[in-house]
Amino acid sequence: MGIDKLGNNDFNNQYLFFEDYQENNLIRIRNDLKNYFESIDREIFFAAWRKNKGYIPDGFKSRTLLTIYGPVTFKRRIYKYWDKTRYHYVFLADKKLQIEKYSRVTSHLKFKILEQVATGKRQRDICDMFASAKLTRTTVSNIIKLSDFQKSFDHINKNITKVKIHQYLYINMDETFLKLRKNNKMKKYRIRLVTFHTGYDQTYSTAKRKVLANKRVYYQLLPISKRINTFEFMLTLERVARKFYDNLDETKVIIGGDGAPWIREAANYWLNSEYVLDKFHAVRYLKQIFSNSKNQSTYQSYRASKKLFEQGASKELINQLKEVKVKPAKEQKLEKIINYFSNNSFGISNQKLAWNIGVSAEGDISHIVKWLLGYGSKAFNYQTFKNMLFLKTAEINQLNIVGFLKEQYQLEKEAIKSFYWKSYWATRENIRC
Repeated sequence: MGIDKLGNNDFNNQYLFFEDYQENNLIRIRNDLKNYFESIDREIFFAAWRKNKGYIPDGFKSRTLLTIYGPVTFKRRIYKYWDKTRYHYVFLADKKLQIEKYSRVTSHLKFKILEQVATGKRQRDICDMFASAKLTRTTVSNIIKLSDFQKSFDHINKNITKVKIHQYLYINMDETFLKLRKNNKMKKYRIRLVTFHTGYDQTYSTAKRKVLANKRVYYQLLPISKRINTFEFMLTLERVARKFYDNLDETKVIIGGDGAPWIREAANYWLNSEYVLDKFHAVRYLKQIFSNSKNQSTYQSYRASKKLFEQGASKELINQLKEVKVKPAKEQKLEKIINYFSNNSFGISNQKLAWNIGVSAEGDISHIVKWLLGYGSKAFNYQTFKNMLFLKTAEINQLNIVGFLKEQYQLEKEAIKSFYWKSYWATRENIRC
């Protein structure tokens, strides 16, 4: 329905006006698509090449496709052809229109969905984005789950343009744990996430918002029962870094994390590296000790401890914490926190150095992993979540997986169409003659 066909009386309610206008146009588009699909079928039916190739009409069959504009139902002819010993059947219009045999969803809509997954959109977001398609979360989940990205990744991964490191390479590490459904059973998994970057991007960073330059991501998704050897993990990490960055051997590496033993140990396996403790976790522990912020004395003690941490005064900080008086119920917690700072003393000492720009590991876990989960929604299928995480990290690593998939899909469908358009099928009558 065009705007020019609307009368003045039609605009009594703005909301209803735009709703009706949108729905009427969607109906028109779906009818246009139906007519176009059926016209393609008619063209094939009347084409001389079809008759010459031996394709024999054998009735009609309806097909419903779920497009970005909603479901479209159309009729097309089925053809039979003789292949040596028996008849085979084919929908030539489907081959022309690149319609999958067992899929109701168009490849166009599938790729649109995967593109949104790569940018970090969640399943509910995608359903809302393509409201006209009337997608369900189950449909979106199945599209993600059944997609195979490995071959595309293996191809693109061979042609990565390396980034030259000007001064430092920062490596932030963290872990998170989640439950995923595999073989109809909920199982616990570990995600070890590593973020590489070369500092702040001076072009896009502002005083309030810092943007990391040349950011790349690597992760491992493993059952929680599987132990990760830190030495082997760091060897893998170095190989990954060499794929993304140039002149790695001449670069100082800054490893940052929350103070977990495997992160502290990681610096021992990388030459010319330093370890820095994540300020976010350190301050959180200090707040647990000085939890009563309304008490002026407690607040001042917290401020003094935080200042010592920022100055890299690890010994002074630990000595100050040892002098803190707490209730008997908190003594064990205080002891654990003191041990935490003692074990990470060299990560504290590096706080004052110029190359320390902070650690983004906790934020990366939140933005990359927990965002996809929906901050608490843990009932994802294992393969679905694995593919979502794969696409998201590939996007950060500037690997256009979906773009490559589209190119390969087009080549495959053109080859299939060429096969049916160029092949000659003799009729049974011709063979008998």
